Amino acid sequence: MIVKDKRPEAWQLCTKRDEFIWDKPVWVVELSNGSEIWQDDDRPGVWEPSAWVRLGLYVWNSENHITKFQLRFRSNVITIQPSRFYYYTRGLLGSTSFKHPKHFSCVGHIGDDDIFDVIWYKLPELVQERITYRPLSEIKGPEVIRGISYGI
Repeated sequence: MIVKDKRPEAWQLCTKRDEFIWDKPVWVVELSNGSEIWQDDDRPGVWEPSAWVRLGLYVWNSENHITKFQLRFRSNVITIQPSRFYYYTRGLLGSTSFKHPKHFSCVGHIGDDDIFDVIWYKLPELVQERITYRPLSEIKGPEVIRGISYGI
């Protein structure tokens, strides 16, 4: 979907905390145009269920970039350090020894070596459980969005 309108709402991005996301663990980003965008995955009626994919397309087409990236759940707020690029995916860890699988937000920032430090935060409480490393050269999908020091 390509939208010529540069407003986040035209891309079906959530610009404020509302009842749909009120008690969910979410990411929140601020963009270079001053917009604040809230994760609202699987919202009924949107053209793309992943808010990160919608955000990535909006950033690319509007020539914006992320200036601040946070994870939030209730009063727990985790600020991700400034980065040239940000990485986000959902994670799931299961085993026959687990009664229930573990769900994660996997958030990465990139260093000077072009390697993402990807931190796995257990949901819903946002407790850091592990760190993995992903080279930028190996990522080919919509997981990466340009960050604060990206020059346009």
